[in-house]
Amino acid sequence: MAEQFIRVYDYDDAPTIRAFNEDKRFFKCIYGPFGSGKSSGCIAEIVDIGVNQAPDQTKTRRTKWAIVRNTYKVLLDTTMATFFHWLPPEYFGTFNVTNFSYKIDKIVLDDGTKVEIEVIFRALDKPEQVRNLLSLELTGAWFNEIREMPKAIIDAMEGRVDRFPAKDDGGPTWTGIIADSNPPDQESWLYEFFEEKVPKDPELQSKYVLYRQPSGRSPEAENRKHLSDTYYTNMAIGKDPEYIKVYIDGDYGYIRDGKPVFGNYSDSLHCADSAIIPVRGVPIIVGVDFGLTPSAIFTQYLPKGNFYIFHEFTSQDMGIRRFFTDTIKPYIFSNLRGYDIVVTGDPAGVRRQDTDERSCFDELRILGFPATPAHSNGFLARFNAVDQFLVKLVDGKPAFQLSPDCSVLRRAFLGEYKLKKHRGINDTFSESPDKNAYSHPMDALQYAAMITDRAANMEKTRTPSQLRYASKYAAARPQMSAWT
Repeated sequence: MAEQFIRVYDYDDAPTIRAFNEDKRFFKCIYGPFGSGKSSGCIAEIVDIGVNQAPDQTKTRRTKWAIVRNTYKVLLDTTMATFFHWLPPEYFGTFNVTNFSYKIDKIVLDDGTKVEIEVIFRALDKPEQVRNLLSLELTGAWFNEIREMPKAIIDAMEGRVDRFPAKDDGGPTWTGIIADSNPPDQESWLYEFFEEKVPKDPELQSKYVLYRQPSGRSPEAENRKHLSDTYYTNMAIGKDPEYIKVYIDGDYGYIRDGKPVFGNYSDSLHCADSAIIPVRGVPIIVGVDFGLTPSAIFTQYLPKGNFYIFHEFTSQDMGIRRFFTDTIKPYIFSNLRGYDIVVTGDPAGVRRQDTDERSCFDELRILGFPATPAHSNGFLARFNAVDQFLVKLVDGKPAFQLSPDCSVLRRAFLGEYKLKKHRGINDTFSESPDKNAYSHPMDALQYAAMITDRAANMEKTRTPSQLRYASKYAAARPQMSAWT
């Protein structure tokens, strides 16, 4: 009798991987820190799909996979090593070193059916392997560390799956692409696709999905029972904050020529899982940055101390009058009727213009938005107003929550809002942020954060008659502030 060899994959300490494997959408990707079990989870998924493939007339469950890595060396040293750890050829099948294919054909199920999984390993730095990869007929493909691969290869692979087994033989029970990775930087096509395009398109959401594992340093960290107790703490010693952010905390990193302003921002903690809907009965605080590239950020400060950012508006070559008339007022009338609206902005906006002697705040008052200038436009005051929320917890969760719809702010927090590095000087940076397309909405957010304490105090001191009047006034003219 042949020696029996048993491998058991345990999902108990990997709930994100469990959810990833149970999701049957066509294209599914998972991000996580080092040591979180992503690769092992993908291997378990390949086996699970093979086991659940409908048997053909010979009572064989046949599937065929391509496993892809960016270079030949890492394919050998990591991807194949992990695969053979779980499924050693001496127990599960035959590996052909000539064409880098592995036929797993020694799994027999209790119902008498046989499982046959053919796996073809390919590296993208081998031109002949790439040519072969794009001519295969497959059930599925696994892209190991997908952040290192061009989108063109992934797009082309979508046309190579759903080809095995052939339709005449019953076709694949499930077909598609699985992928894993440490998080990429926000300039990656992956960030743009999964964080900006997919959330806004229901059709894409039905086909593509992204899962993200918790930080290795969090209580919810996955796969910890297979790691030493000091694995992540030792890894963090002496490392750059961006290294820690990506490889330990599982956050998006940043290929930078500067230093992110808000180092306490963690995308996995501070970016909400879904779009934030404003809470009824709580005033809306709108922070505004002026100039010819005005921005407006819509926020709420909740009674418990939560600070929510739920909408952003940016512009180019537009004065404040046209910005509010064409953009802000229509949005408020369509979406925020019944809310008190508090508007604040750069105190420099009180200066009158040479042309008509009106200031930006005069313009807002004429348009029906009597706004309050922030008490300062100094960088340190603005920075502290936001940073206090980033480090604050409410009921054990981060007080600061950014809606994923706010893609400009999100990129800004991830590194586009930055302190410039001084040329020729190691590790020294400017004392104020670089002025760019991301600084305007970030300034607007900071002005909104600066007025939260004042807004809360005003709410507490209003008399019952003032509260009734404010409610009636906001319902009739929701674009006007009751906080003057």
